[in-house]
Amino acid sequence: MKKMIVTALVLLLTLTTAACLPAAAMADDAAEAETFYTAGLLQYCTQYPDYGKAATAFAEAAERGHADAQYYLGEMYENGLGVEQSDEQATALYLKAAEQGHADALCRLAMMIEAGRGWEQNDVLAAALYRKAAEQGHADAQYRLAMMYEDGRGLDPDEELAVSWYYSAASRGHAEAMYNLGQMYENGWFVEADLHTAAMWYQAAAERGHTEAQYSLAYMFYQGFGLEQSVNDAVPWLMLAAQQGHGEAQYSLAIMYEKGEGVAQDAGAAAALYQQAADQGNEAAGDALRRLQNGQE
Repeated sequence: MKKMIVTALVLLLTLTTAACLPAAAMADDAAEAETFYTAGLLQYCTQYPDYGKAATAFAEAAERGHADAQYYLGEMYENGLGVEQSDEQATALYLKAAEQGHADALCRLAMMIEAGRGWEQNDVLAAALYRKAAEQGHADAQYRLAMMYEDGRGLDPDEELAVSWYYSAASRGHAEAMYNLGQMYENGWFVEADLHTAAMWYQAAAERGHTEAQYSLAYMFYQGFGLEQSVNDAVPWLMLAAQQGHGEAQYSLAIMYEKGEGVAQDAGAAAALYQQAADQGNEAAGDALRRLQNGQE
């Protein structure tokens, strides 16, 4: 409550002060802020960033009210890049940018508040901030708002609104939202089960590098769920998921290499994949590896 009161006072003071500033002074500040912001970006968004210089430049721009600079400086404090890590500083900077309607800052501020980082944990406030960003078309905020509707955190549970916001996020290329829609259609959660539609959403997410979606799509090809059954189509998606460290994909692909199913039989490749899966705690993979090794002795 105290923080919300302080925030309201800061907003009032900011608005009052800005109204009293001459237009020329405000223009000068804006020009200087943009100059510092650009200098910060040149140090931050490069192959070999200098986080210290970037933070210094962003701080100058942020003090002059530059919302993007406030957001990036908040990100640096959140992650300890070029500055001492501080959730409190990060949250304060996200708040300043959010007060200017900055969608990324609104979403990051909501995430911090939802996690209780730099601010007292508050799902109701987090949901309200997600909504503000979501209404601006921010895909990640739409996805997170959908999850809160699905789980009933910070607002009343609402299946239709959860699905609607997942669709909004997915339409903007959000892979997690696509994957969640795939799960919903596969299992009949909040929607009528439709394996073909599930496969479509899994593929959309898989094409964006979503590991779980790649594995799920491979499984649907392998079983012929919602798609024409095809081991050959399943293998590439299993390989992609396995390369990203998906334990079940590694285990399934190892079986295929051991049997020569959809791939050339290769005991060495099977053993390597069983080992990778076993290293992640897959007991069946460990048993299969020992069996394979004993059979080769």
